[in-house]
Amino acid sequence: MQVNTSSLLANLEAKNVKNATQKITPRMQNSEAFVPVAVSAKSKSIGNLMDSLFRSLTTSANSKENISQILKSPEITKNIQNPLNTLQTLSNELAREPALQSFAKKIEHFFVQLKDIDAKVLQAQVKNSGPFMESKFQLLEQTPNALPQNLQTVLKAIAQNLQTSQGVLVPKQDLDLLVKTFFEQLASVADLEKGLIKDVQKMFANLSNDGVIKHKNFQDFVKFETLFKDIQKSQLANSLEAIKNVLVKNTNTQLQNVKIQTIAQNLLHVSKNNQIFEPIWKNIQENIAQIKLLPPFKSPLLEVIAKLDTSINASKLTESKINNASVVGSQELQNLQDHIKHIVQNIKVQIPLQNSDTITKIIDTLLKKNDLFAPQQSQLFESSSQLEKLSQLLKNDLKPQEIKQLQTLKEIIHFEKILHKETQLNRLHVPLKIDNISLLKQELSSDIKSTLLGLKDALQNLSSVKQSDTLMQHIDKTLSSIDFYQLSSHVNQSSSSYLPFLWQDLEKGELSFKRLRENRFYCEINLSLKQYGNIDLMLLLHDDICIDLSVYAQNKAFITQFENNLKEYKKGLNDLGLILLHVQFYDMPKDAKIKKQTYDFVKNEQIDMGINIKV
Repeated sequence: MQVNTSSLLANLEAKNVKNATQKITPRMQNSEAFVPVAVSAKSKSIGNLMDSLFRSLTTSANSKENISQILKSPEITKNIQNPLNTLQTLSNELAREPALQSFAKKIEHFFVQLKDIDAKVLQAQVKNSGPFMESKFQLLEQTPNALPQNLQTVLKAIAQNLQTSQGVLVPKQDLDLLVKTFFEQLASVADLEKGLIKDVQKMFANLSNDGVIKHKNFQDFVKFETLFKDIQKSQLANSLEAIKNVLVKNTNTQLQNVKIQTIAQNLLHVSKNNQIFEPIWKNIQENIAQIKLLPPFKSPLLEVIAKLDTSINASKLTESKINNASVVGSQELQNLQDHIKHIVQNIKVQIPLQNSDTITKIIDTLLKKNDLFAPQQSQLFESSSQLEKLSQLLKNDLKPQEIKQLQTLKEIIHFEKILHKETQLNRLHVPLKIDNISLLKQELSSDIKSTLLGLKDALQNLSSVKQSDTLMQHIDKTLSSIDFYQLSSHVNQSSSSYLPFLWQDLEKGELSFKRLRENRFYCEINLSLKQYGNIDLMLLLHDDICIDLSVYAQNKAFITQFENNLKEYKKGLNDLGLILLHVQFYDMPKDAKIKKQTYDFVKNEQIDMGINIKV
């Protein structure tokens, strides 16, 4: 699923948090100053404690790290129960109050049974669970023609890759050494006219210090190089030619770097401004086309490896589907097989091969196969592993700069793939007439936190409600739990919420998303089940479609049950376009150290919040 969980607080500097929190959490204004958690948990309600922690952020009295540790303390976590339990009680009591029937219906609409959950429903439930209410105010800043979020994300990735994909200049010390050698040779030649020597010295004096050679300088180099050849001073001619070649290389590289940086800034500007109309869209397309024409990215080798890497994921997913008895269309198989063979054939025909014997053998093996995805168990995973080996052999001789350029090409392929889907869905070049305020009202009408805040205001203005104090307690308790997840998201640079659906066996459930470095994504699901006790699931998504899963459970019966149904679980992931590569089961008490190492890894790797996560 795609979950957009951009948080307002995540985009604010510390000095601006105070204004934001006062606006979105009015009861914070009356809260007491921050006090240590051990005292606060005993002397305050959880609601007031959350207010104090929010306030401590505005005064910088405590770092995010400190507040993160506070939120994990048992004094707090034991009081954060499943908000849905309180909401159900609140809904039942509201149903008996005629003046509040509309709020009862809104809350009831939020209740969705586990059996009715699919990716689309879960996305909506997480978005409307409350912790992300404030992020919806960003709708006011959106333009009617907004660039789809998935295209924004890829454009930003391309721009960031471009900024690190510049061509490498010949080191200045190497150029200086060539010049020094040339003048030593020049001084050693006795029969040269003094006027000629002065003209050569003048030519070097006219060169710029940045290693760029202008057209007139280039013509002078060619003139003297030819002259030295004519008077049979080949050593001088060769040295001069070597200097000229370095200057030309540096000049071309610097021009390319300027162009690369200009394109990167253009793409970053578009991705940040989130605006799309005809001139901007043409500019995006032109920039993408220019990248592919620049010499560093026009390399046939890099282009074919980028296509090969893209096809490897498709190959892995297809093999996983076959292995797990998922339905794979014959035309889908044929199209993928034709695509892979076309890429492999291009490698054989176009690319000068290193390690040619090994590479040629792999290519010939793949091309000879009538069916790359034969369902026989002995042949499964053979094609994708051979493709991976082929890709790695081709990458072995790439320079670090070429690896970065390869990543840019892969992002461009990804962008063009998404663009094709968006075009098919008619989401581009379509003038949308959207009233942002109306859209915001529509979004807030489905948000449970917005509903509770509205209900609270209504209760304060209705003297006829008999159980107003009891209702207010239920509202405050639920809002405090939502604040807990919102604050936890902010200080941990994650996107955290409770599980927003009804499940009879569920006592408490939480989920948290984080984006890690190198385009990896992490999801943690914490469950407390009546039958099986505590269960923690940790999922790592990498390479767009591959998932590694760690399962920590108190009850061994749950692990047995999971293992017995593992094939169905893999099949379900395959149907979502994902592959379960690795799964590990752990005893929760015994393997606490391993779990801590995972937490530490995620803590050190996380770089972003407010992201789109596919899981």
